[in-house]
Amino acid sequence: MILCAGESLIDLIGEEGKGIKQSEYFKPRIGGSPLNVVIGLSRLGKDVAFLTKVGDDYFGEKIKDFLITEKVKSEYIFIANGKKTPLAFVALSKDKVPEYEFYRQNTADLDITDEDIQKVNLDEIEIFHFGSISLIEGRTAESLISLFYLMKEKDIVTSLDPNVRNNLIPNIEEYKDKLLKIMKTVDILKLSEEDLKFFLPNNSFDSFVEFLERKDKITFLTLGKKGSLAYFGGKIFKNDAKKFGTIVDTTGCGDAYMAAILYKVSQIGYSKLREDNLYDIMNFASVVAGIVATKYGGASSMPRKEDLGI
Repeated sequence: MILCAGESLIDLIGEEGKGIKQSEYFKPRIGGSPLNVVIGLSRLGKDVAFLTKVGDDYFGEKIKDFLITEKVKSEYIFIANGKKTPLAFVALSKDKVPEYEFYRQNTADLDITDEDIQKVNLDEIEIFHFGSISLIEGRTAESLISLFYLMKEKDIVTSLDPNVRNNLIPNIEEYKDKLLKIMKTVDILKLSEEDLKFFLPNNSFDSFVEFLERKDKITFLTLGKKGSLAYFGGKIFKNDAKKFGTIVDTTGCGDAYMAAILYKVSQIGYSKLREDNLYDIMNFASVVAGIVATKYGGASSMPRKEDLGI
């Protein structure tokens, strides 16, 4: 089973091409980077669970019901009594670039505790994926990082997508130091161009990976319409982006790419990965992300097995 962990929230999607400031209406959709990943994996047919905490409000009920309907195991979906589910306003600019504004002060996603993570049955987990805004601050960040190191002790394969959101980080240097330490040891790391520029702004992808000493681990870099790169065994691999019609929304494309990576790694087995596997993994991930780009929304846009003929 693959366990994903992190925030679940409600994306309030604004008007296309107007950005947040000019949008006059917003449509609620279930989202959050790790939630998108777990839905992507479930729709691909993987056995998955999600470690998250939602508020005791209508939005929290909506998220939990959705996850259960999507066949995600619910034993680690916790409710924070007296707290609200976080909101994220999202709108595409005229250049189709997503703009974000988060409302997550004292919200449920910040309240995953040590007691919560102690309930996780490590014996049933083959891959642990986590990341995004849940690692910025608060009890949740501390708890998930503790769980990550516990996974490493148990030799469980680990995966990280930092998915940086600058406007949420109160102490940038502290955050960078914390995340760089994790990036040096995590087995599977996926970055976007924005993530790369945030952590080491003047470095190339290969120099960044060498700085992190990740030669024997797998690192991916998504480049949007320019495709993606991977670094494994001291070599760089390149794959083109896949286009399946009109691009309407790039929200969730990186999460779809991440879900596809984990699906393929689970199929092959992390310890059995070879250089030849990288092209297959990247091509499949590009196909999944390309399909998501033709749909609106994050989690709801993830393709199912039958959409891919697998």
